[in-house]
Amino acid sequence: MAPQGAHTESSRPAIAGQRQLVLFLLLSCAQLGRASQQSSGQEVLPGRKLLLAGTAKPDYSFYHRKADLLQKVRDIVAANPNTMRLEERKASDKEYSISMQVVQVQLGGLVTNHSTQARLFMDFGEHAREFISAELGLALLRVLAGGREAVARVLPSTPERAEKLWSLLQQVAFVVLPLENAAGRDKVEGGALCERKNGRGVDPNRNWEVDWGRKEKDYDPNEEFPGAAPFSEPEVRIVLDIARTFKPHVWVNVHSGMEAMFTPWDHKAEVPPEAAEALRVLQTLQKELFTQTCVVGSGGKSVGYLAHGTATDYMFEKLKVPLPFTWEIYGDMQAPFSDCFRMFNPLTKQHMESVIALWLRTIFRLIELLPTHSALLADGVFKTPTPPGSTGSSGPKQRTVDPGNGRGPGPAAGVPGGGGGANDITGATTNSKVPQKGVEAPSEAIAPFGKEGPANETTVMAVTQQGATPGVSVTGPAENGVVKGGPMPGVHSYLW
Repeated sequence: MAPQGAHTESSRPAIAGQRQLVLFLLLSCAQLGRASQQSSGQEVLPGRKLLLAGTAKPDYSFYHRKADLLQKVRDIVAANPNTMRLEERKASDKEYSISMQVVQVQLGGLVTNHSTQARLFMDFGEHAREFISAELGLALLRVLAGGREAVARVLPSTPERAEKLWSLLQQVAFVVLPLENAAGRDKVEGGALCERKNGRGVDPNRNWEVDWGRKEKDYDPNEEFPGAAPFSEPEVRIVLDIARTFKPHVWVNVHSGMEAMFTPWDHKAEVPPEAAEALRVLQTLQKELFTQTCVVGSGGKSVGYLAHGTATDYMFEKLKVPLPFTWEIYGDMQAPFSDCFRMFNPLTKQHMESVIALWLRTIFRLIELLPTHSALLADGVFKTPTPPGSTGSSGPKQRTVDPGNGRGPGPAAGVPGGGGGANDITGATTNSKVPQKGVEAPSEAIAPFGKEGPANETTVMAVTQQGATPGVSVTGPAENGVVKGGPMPGVHSYLW
């Protein structure tokens, strides 16, 4: 998600030296950790042997080419006409035309009005070089198509908890974009492995209206070009139209470049008070599933650079989405600047599958936590108030949220979709069922996020990148919400 660091000295004068120094220190720590690991007889992570073997390229024996991935999505939807619907949306601007798959999933049966459902909008493949993002989107659709048994394999638990999760899923409406930036993906498959922008050279995640066009000192147009104006890009206009109609409770924009979960803001180094409850959700996920491997906080504070004109900031500020997230699901901190595929994607099938398994668990654990969020409580979405994984029988405690902020209960609460009726966003098309192999992974039942106390970014601690040497902390603990020892992995690469 992050721009890949840069590459033209004219565009990054003094800061380039700073970033190079920080990266050198990080790489030195990682190499020392690797040497220690080898001398102690520990196994090196998959993909480490490939380091320095030249520029990595996609292995299409397990990664999907664009055409194959989009066809598999069609097949999945075609086999599940009662629970899935596919629309192939088209948009253009002058000579530039694009097509985007939009998949609607309702395991309780397709309806055209979603106002009584929890609404999740998930965007995969916004940046072209981040193949792992689109692979996770495809895997999610496979699990949802596989039904109760497939979901239970992703998040192993007691039969009672599995039944509660399945019951919750009947009350959830998904909109999934398996590959937002299909035109940019064509460039990567054609050999431009560092391309993150769309088919005409605009970064879709800098083309949104909130703080659009502002440029930092290290701005690199090769990475972050925001376009001629907000919403100039057909991809962005499609996503905006869906969001306005669907009125999601949850927005998840899935990227790679590091391992992290972000709330707003991206363009400021802070979490706004209205996002404190969303931050608590991420802190619960981090505590339960990541054991100190995942950075949590605002994007602008946690990465080390600010991003302007992002989708997540717009969803939060303009559309009042209560749970607006950006997830970074993988990053190789040891990859050289020019080795983009290695930097943003696992290089072995085993490693790719382990990343996907982890983040599938994260998605379904997020769904388990939704009934305790004040916005969904205010909407009266879930019939069963106690989420799976909760301890205690009295149900979640509802938080008092300023009713004027549009994100919580109260007579003036403007919760997206609340009372106004969220409408169907796609037309009927084809649909599919693809069996999903079981994923073995433990998952403990932990109390819902409402019991964790006040949100505090300083609780996000020592971080190790997935793909880097286990046990080697590439950054120190956070102090006052700022990670010690310099910027986060974005020092050499733009992520989201």
